[in-house]
Amino acid sequence: MAGAPRPACRQPDRHARQPGGLAGGCPRHRRVRGIGGERLPLLLNTPERAGASEPILFATLEDEHGAKTSRAVPERADAAVARVRRWIALQDQPAADKHIAILYYNNPPGRGNIGASYLATLPSLVQIMARLREAGYRTGTALPDTAELTALLEQNGRNMEEWSPGELAGMVSRGRVTLLPMAQYKRWFDALPAAFRQSVLAAWGPPERNPLMRVGAPPLRAPWTARTTP
Repeated sequence: MAGAPRPACRQPDRHARQPGGLAGGCPRHRRVRGIGGERLPLLLNTPERAGASEPILFATLEDEHGAKTSRAVPERADAAVARVRRWIALQDQPAADKHIAILYYNNPPGRGNIGASYLATLPSLVQIMARLREAGYRTGTALPDTAELTALLEQNGRNMEEWSPGELAGMVSRGRVTLLPMAQYKRWFDALPAAFRQSVLAAWGPPERNPLMRVGAPPLRAPWTARTTP
């Protein structure tokens, strides 16, 4: 009918989220598998094709009286509700006050490996930034073209391994990399479950001994920011 309101899921700028359940059988915090492979298409793949994102597990499926019963996990249900509220609050903010992080692949580490399955990653990033500016996001005084962005990311926004001594320190010295204080990293790590922390330490050792933290803190590479300080 002409003039009839469209369903919310068909309106622009609506964010669809996908909650999910986890099969039971043992305490959830002791499981190492997570979602079973047979449930990935139903819980993740199909919703993503329909436009839903940010899946979050909020319930378990338990055996009860010969049938499967869904039981909510209180802290996970609370987390799902809190995330929805944050999305609603973000939706109401002006574009100029929003922060956006654009993630891209650099694997294997090094120059020349910035891409995504042979797609035109860098030209696409340039177009994305131009669209952000048109939408009212603060993108600085000038946007880089493809050549400038390529040089910027290859110099300051790539991963490194131990065969590149001094590269990380050089990136830091150019002022394009933000360092996360080790004390903050440890506070976040210490808040994780003890069993998980022990498994990480057993596999990788303490963070202070990681070769990529020789500059004193884990690097957060942010060679270009979509929101600048006036």
